[in-house]
Amino acid sequence: MARTDPNNRARYWADRRMQGLSLLHADFTRHDYAPHRHDALVVAVTELGGAEFSSRGRSDEARPDVMMVFNPDEPHSGRMGRSARWRYRSLYLDSCALDGLKAGLGIDALPYFTRNLFTDRDLVAGFLALHRALDVGEDAGETMLAGFGALFRRHGSGDRRALA
Repeated sequence: MARTDPNNRARYWADRRMQGLSLLHADFTRHDYAPHRHDALVVAVTELGGAEFSSRGRSDEARPDVMMVFNPDEPHSGRMGRSARWRYRSLYLDSCALDGLKAGLGIDALPYFTRNLFTDRDLVAGFLALHRALDVGEDAGETMLAGFGALFRRHGSGDRRALA
């Protein structure tokens, strides 16, 4: 969890329309996440600033032009790094939500992601719009299917070990 800082703001909630989908909107001026993992697929996009994260034995930078993806149970850590602020949005899809995606996309298995960072401006913009729509309670089912379908096609691997 982010260190206590009076300037940090975070809101975490479960989506009412899609079982197993949780969302986070965070605005941090200071944070340091020790290595941890989630039992969900995590997709995060940066709105402002950035942060550093480590996963798979390497460090990289969250920025507004990239998307971060962590497979379920994939360890990662994070810290502010050079940025004075990091405002980002994350989607957390547990096995129930992932089953819903598979059904909606008409696929038998979900891809495994062999990298954590993707430079794909269209997807970043799409996932920001998706998260913002869900934030205000809009029905974004079609947008979600289109976004995750594109993410899986463009960046998913044929190695289905983690998400099958």
